[in-house]
Amino acid sequence: MTCDLPQLAWAAAVPGVYIFCGPSGRGQWEPYYIGITGDLPTRLRGHEKLESALALGATHVHILAECDSFQRWAIEYMLVSHHNPVLNVQLRSKRRGDTVPGGWLSDEAHEQIEQIQREVVEARQFMDEICGRRPLQERD
Repeated sequence: MTCDLPQLAWAAAVPGVYIFCGPSGRGQWEPYYIGITGDLPTRLRGHEKLESALALGATHVHILAECDSFQRWAIEYMLVSHHNPVLNVQLRSKRRGDTVPGGWLSDEAHEQIEQIQREVVEARQFMDEICGRRPLQERD
């Protein structure tokens, strides 16, 4: 789900992952801040990074509803690691030479994250197949 920043009051009271972003000029979105919450409208209202994101050019919030707290954290971790948004400064990992807000990540936590990454890839492939997003010659 994507919503304009002025429409944040309409966000549903669900847990999820959110991204303050704006157009990059390359036909893509530039993420300025990626975060997680147990209640989207409460967290987004008066967010401490919102003003900075707006100053950088944020025009939208991308939202992914996710009830499982570990999944939210893993998704946030993967997105921040991949995109390295300018306003995300505290989410890093010891194994990669960085820190996280709650301390150091164990090797077990990294293994769980890597397993989730594999499952996300498999789920995307499955969704592509059932939604018919594969070449006609590959379809049954």
